[in-house]
Amino acid sequence: MSEVAPMDVPLVSKLNELIAHDRAAYDVCDAAASRIDAIDWRARIRDIADDHLRRIDRLSRHVSQLGGKPTYAKHDLACDRREVRALQDDQEVLAALSKSEQNVTDVYGQAVDSVKEDPLREI
Repeated sequence: MSEVAPMDVPLVSKLNELIAHDRAAYDVCDAAASRIDAIDWRARIRDIADDHLRRIDRLSRHVSQLGGKPTYAKHDLACDRREVRALQDDQEVLAALSKSEQNVTDVYGQAVDSVKEDPLREI
């Protein structure tokens, strides 16, 4: 049985914040992929969604290793699943997806900038 590290509450909180953003971004990608007519774009969006799932899994494992409980919450992004499903054409869907992805990218950048230690940079 592996030893659980003592919980680093600020780091667990920050990791859970990233998980919540990735969960919301996955939902937006899933909705966008279902609305896009262009098959090549749909495949690329599914790849982006898979990246979010991989990050959720990896961050969740880190939270658990730190003695925390991974969140199932979702953060608000520039747009949400319902808004994407209401869009009418590929350009609108791609623009909404782009805003959401930029939001997640910004959150990750802020997280890296705010952490003084190296653990987050290894994730």
